[in-house]
Amino acid sequence: MKCYFATKKDYIFKNVEVLIYVFDVQSQELDKDLHYYQSCLESIIQYSCKARIFCLIHKMDLISADMRATVIAERENILKDISKPLQCSYFPTSYMG
Repeated sequence: MKCYFATKKDYIFKNVEVLIYVFDVQSQELDKDLHYYQSCLESIIQYSCKARIFCLIHKMDLISADMRATVIAERENILKDISKPLQCSYFPTSYMG
C-alpha cells in the first residue's frame, strides 16, 4: 500500500469530493493506522482541499457498552488533532448492523 500511495497519489487524490476513512477500533496498529490517515490527509490538502472527510470508527459493537462513549471520545480527540486544519465528521459504526 505504501508504494501505491507514493506512486499514484495524484491519480488517487485528485478531484476527490469525499474521503471516507474507516478505523478498526480493535486494531493493534493504531500508530500505523494514524500514519496512513495522516498521509491521506496530506494528499487531500495537496490535490483536493475542498473534499469532505468522514471517519468511521468501526466495530464499536465489539467494545463493551460501558466503555463505548469513552473509546469514541478518545478516538475523536486523536483524529481531530491529526485532521487539523481540515474538518472531519466522526461516526461510530458496528459490525453487526
